[in-house]
Amino acid sequence: MEFDPSGWVYTCCASQLYPLGRIGEQRLAELWGGHRATVLRESLRRADLTVACGTCRWHLEHRRMDPVAAVYDRLPVESPDPQWPHMMLFALSNRCNLGCVMCTPELSSTLRSGAGLEPLESPYGDSLLR
Repeated sequence: MEFDPSGWVYTCCASQLYPLGRIGEQRLAELWGGHRATVLRESLRRADLTVACGTCRWHLEHRRMDPVAAVYDRLPVESPDPQWPHMMLFALSNRCNLGCVMCTPELSSTLRSGAGLEPLESPYGDSLLR
């Protein structure tokens, strides 16, 4: 699972078009076992990569290895419905003093400030891990 600075939760780095939900609106167990995760798991059982895995599907169809997605190859698949993820990545803040051209104001406080936007309010608090 991947958590972005604004609280959206995804199954991986390439599934931003299919969020599982948002911290503060759902608890971790609801995100991991909820409807959207169930739909995704069912599609993967059928080898259907259209739900959230378009990036990986493109790489497979064009026989090009995706070095970012390859990080998940080392993680075991012990069951079709694992109790919890094997890995969780947290981007708890967008505080960054860089303004990279490929980035966005959601991920860079420098770009956010430069665009005249208010700082992001963090959805992460002590209740996150309850």
